[in-house]
Amino acid sequence: MPAKPSPAEAKWATYKVASQYSGLSTRLLEDLVKDGLVTSSLVRRPGCVRGVRLLELNSLQAFIESGIGVKTDMSALECSPKKGLEDGDQPIPKSLARRTPLAGS
Repeated sequence: MPAKPSPAEAKWATYKVASQYSGLSTRLLEDLVKDGLVTSSLVRRPGCVRGVRLLELNSLQAFIESGIGVKTDMSALECSPKKGLEDGDQPIPKSLARRTPLAGS
């Protein structure tokens, strides 16, 4: 049985492998695919509902490299006051806020 290619040699990878390869979370990778910033393919047999989503590593690498030399807008990391906060309460920074509500909320 031939050895698996290293991520540097592979063209496609699962979310887990792409996450390990890039250092980005699988959640962020899902968002990048949803937004069309990284190319993916759903591989499944004809007539099957389930399959496996593979990410094209070249498009992921291109996305990462597109950020080289880009100056970060630090104001995006700052908090803005929210309604309903009591005196002394600190709002949650946008970068730390959950994107989806907790179950049962």
